[in-house]
Amino acid sequence: MVKGRDLNFMNKTILGLIAAFVISGCITDPMTFIDLQKGNGSVSRSVDGDTTFRYIVHANAYKGITSSPDELRKQHEWLIGSYLGEGGYCPNGYQITEASVESSVPAYVYEGTCR
Repeated sequence: MVKGRDLNFMNKTILGLIAAFVISGCITDPMTFIDLQKGNGSVSRSVDGDTTFRYIVHANAYKGITSSPDELRKQHEWLIGSYLGEGGYCPNGYQITEASVESSVPAYVYEGTCR
């Protein structure tokens, strides 16, 4: 059984360790890495009702996770499908019409149309 004085000491020790980690910068926001892996997209609708999209994934987002071009493409397609599905942009599906690598960023760029 932990006595009140021992419990108070443990609480102070834990709080001191947490403060030290925060001050030293050891605790970082994991969402930054997750956002990098998610990529980013945009959708445009023309006057005649055609919907197109552009989706970009940073080239290093999956570095160390996969080096297979096929696996990387599958992951990117899953991200695109999730993005378009969550937004309700392409209820009848989509087609990627162009895939390229933008070396100045570097990033994978996917463009396509909704069916």
